[in-house]
Amino acid sequence: MLGPEAYRIARTAAHTYTMAYEQPVLYELGLLKPKTLLIAGEKDRAAIGRNRVNAQVRASMGLWPEIARRAAQAIPDCRLVLLPDVGHIPHLEVPARFHAELEAFLNE
Repeated sequence: MLGPEAYRIARTAAHTYTMAYEQPVLYELGLLKPKTLLIAGEKDRAAIGRNRVNAQVRASMGLWPEIARRAAQAIPDCRLVLLPDVGHIPHLEVPARFHAELEAFLNE
């Protein structure tokens, strides 16, 4: 975060959070035209703001396997890969598996 790419990292984070708060894209997924690969971790429970809500609300947040299934159904030509025992960042948590899935998809 203090290296030469710090500005780029901060800007990317700012854009990501802005998108998450202001631009729900679920309604636009059906407009995607290219064949799509969606990779998600089965243990992903990441949710912005989960530390600011009560336990009952928190239990309903960040259910990414369910969200990924809904997203994949909404995208016209989508392949969903749910990786077991993986959380929010599959490409860092299991890079070999992630890259294998990506390469197989690109080689089709």
